[in-house]
Amino acid sequence: MTGRICRVTFRDLEGVRHTVEVAAESVYEASALALSALSKHEWIENIGPGTRLDIQIVEPNVTHTLYVAQLHTWLARPAANPTEMLRKKKLKELLAS
Repeated sequence: MTGRICRVTFRDLEGVRHTVEVAAESVYEASALALSALSKHEWIENIGPGTRLDIQIVEPNVTHTLYVAQLHTWLARPAANPTEMLRKKKLKELLAS
């Protein structure tokens, strides 16, 4: 997998900020990869659909904001082409693990 290095950050219910770095080709892929990595970390509680994710692309420095519910909505929509279909399938499997 290629892509840009992204820092994905969220604040938990206690206001603690958590950040993980991932390599991704899209905001949605960065979100899914980060959720997968964060959900396996012992210091992280459940991350709900209303959780705000800030996705910062390291180079060039750009930040996007996405809610977990938006990621799930995008994954549920039909794919526009075979490449997107494969990407969505992979991300759904990643989130299910």
